[in-house]
Amino acid sequence: MLKTTLAAVAFGAVTFFAGTAAMAAPAATSCSSFSPDVTDYVTNTSACFVLTGTDGNVSNDINEFNATNFDGHADWVDLGKVDPYGTGSNFKITGDTFSGTSNNPLTGSWEVFSNAVTQMYSEFVLVFKAGQDRNTDPSAQVGYVIDGASGEWKSMLFGNTNPRGISHVSLYGRGSCDPTTEICGPGVNVVPVPAGLPLLLSALGLGVAVRRFKKRA
Repeated sequence: MLKTTLAAVAFGAVTFFAGTAAMAAPAATSCSSFSPDVTDYVTNTSACFVLTGTDGNVSNDINEFNATNFDGHADWVDLGKVDPYGTGSNFKITGDTFSGTSNNPLTGSWEVFSNAVTQMYSEFVLVFKAGQDRNTDPSAQVGYVIDGASGEWKSMLFGNTNPRGISHVSLYGRGSCDPTTEICGPGVNVVPVPAGLPLLLSALGLGVAVRRFKKRA
């Protein structure tokens, strides 16, 4: 009888931990599946996902972020973070209003710079993390696929229905881009560069130079 009881307890424990592990798998779920729907809390974006099953700080682990299969992709590249607001090498976050006396902003603006790094990618994500992980709804982290180079944001993270200040914002990029054959970067849909365009520009430049020479002569 004792053996049977112990076996049942052991089986129940294994089942419980297995179920917990399954529930804790990293995932990215559409913001529209939660209440309130915070899809529109960041402007100039095309998609919004709530991150669950992570350790609450994907900015410290790109592999964990990719494990969420964010927006159907697992090849995102870490492009840095701003903590809690300010100007980084690839993007800027401003804080306009703040949570109580803390340094954690509740509203502000965002801007992703067009530079040698960001022009290597065609898609970008901003992930906002709450200043407090526990009891934060819909989760401690929410990510947005940006559809422009700048916009506004307001806290999409709540505690007891009250917005919580942001701890930091991370930027991720994906989708390789060759600047010699494509035009891409933040706020730009990938546009192929016509094969003859460099030659055409060279010809136009040569024509201008010839005309200037004739005028001087």
